[in-house]
Amino acid sequence: FGMLIEYLFEKFPNWEDAGEQAIGDLQ
Repeated sequence: FGMLIEYLFEKFPNWEDAGEQAIGDLQ
């Protein structure tokens, strides 16, 4: 899961929004 966050952090400048969306999908 940590690697997913790192991937999102590098891929999306708005990593907070992308991270929240990814976490929402996992839940």
